[in-house]
Amino acid sequence: MYRIFYFYLGVLWYFSTKYHAKSNQYNIIVYDILGKEFKLDWIRTNFKTRQDATSFVKEYKNRFPQYDFSIGENMPEIKRRTIFSKILRDQR
Repeated sequence: MYRIFYFYLGVLWYFSTKYHAKSNQYNIIVYDILGKEFKLDWIRTNFKTRQDATSFVKEYKNRFPQYDFSIGENMPEIKRRTIFSKILRDQR
């Protein structure tokens, strides 16, 4: 009796969990004084780790005080493993 309960609990857990996706690309976004996005061609803007991007943002803020810098992430699409999403996808 308990084995059936644990089996169903395991199946429900499997179909309700998400795929865990980590960002694999970090970008530095530059803003001018007015708050508009601005492109500086002579600086590096693409990084593989957040630590590197943060380090470069600190350095760029010291070198270019007239600009504001922030970090953007390119997140992959997160898919859910649910029965309902499969049913809804088939009905479209």
